[in-house]
Amino acid sequence: MRAFLFIPIFLPVGVEYRTRRFPVVTFTIMGICAAVHLVSILLWLNGGMEASREFALTLGFIPEAPNWYSWLTHMFTHADIFHLLGNMVYLFLFGSCVEDQMGRGKFIVFYLVGGLIALGVYMLLAPAYVPGDPHIPLVGASGAISACMGAFALTLHHTRITIKWIIFFFFRIFSGEWHLPAKLVMSFYFLSDVWGMIDSFQRSGGGVAFSAHVGGFLAGMGLMAIIKHTFGLEPADDGEDVLVVRRKRPRAAIVPASIYLFANENQLGPFTRSQIQQMRELGSLDAGTLYWEDGMEDWRAVDEI
Repeated sequence: MRAFLFIPIFLPVGVEYRTRRFPVVTFTIMGICAAVHLVSILLWLNGGMEASREFALTLGFIPEAPNWYSWLTHMFTHADIFHLLGNMVYLFLFGSCVEDQMGRGKFIVFYLVGGLIALGVYMLLAPAYVPGDPHIPLVGASGAISACMGAFALTLHHTRITIKWIIFFFFRIFSGEWHLPAKLVMSFYFLSDVWGMIDSFQRSGGGVAFSAHVGGFLAGMGLMAIIKHTFGLEPADDGEDVLVVRRKRPRAAIVPASIYLFANENQLGPFTRSQIQQMRELGSLDAGTLYWEDGMEDWRAVDEI
């Protein structure tokens, strides 16, 4: 029998949404998760797998004997580098959008509460552990990230998500991109987790906590609905970290110089010079972005401003 290799990989790499504020909270959470995993790697290098496993048992949530702090610390602990990187991709894409919609302060509460509800649902629906099996800690930010995905699905279902697909077949690599409706992608993720949760009821031991994903997704939708109804979703002006602000129509005598940008095959603007400078300092514009203003014959690189 001839053996062949077939490995499909599908990963979201873009969202059709332009954030108006720098995702400080999202990046901070990503940094904490990376720092915690770095500690785990250092422990593994110095003490081997036993030291790394003990670290996971300390910070992870053990259903049979949970520590009070592990209700929070499990959200920042990951099993391996692939677990971490996968979660961080989803957190960056969907967490940034949700943080931009509701604001930083509310997003901190939303993220933690969403993760706690996801854990609570897991505790209610988790399959029984086989007597004699070692304690298996629950680790990962998946529950809280699923809450971000649920919130995204509620308010940004009309957007599109870019999916990068890579297929390894007979030692050849094929790749491409799909630009799919967010409602389709979010429905697929949610229904896949529901199916995995139902299937997990027939098994025990370690694996993916699908029930936490389902609980987090529904919690995110519910929390976002409450925040939307109570506070609204128009981002507040956070000062210098706002990337693009809503303009009020000025009087004709005080109209500032208008500059237009051309990025990702889209024309954006108008902006003032101070806004362009602010975006460059924050890193939201790269050197290849083009600009145009009244009196110019052609587009030029934004670094020339």
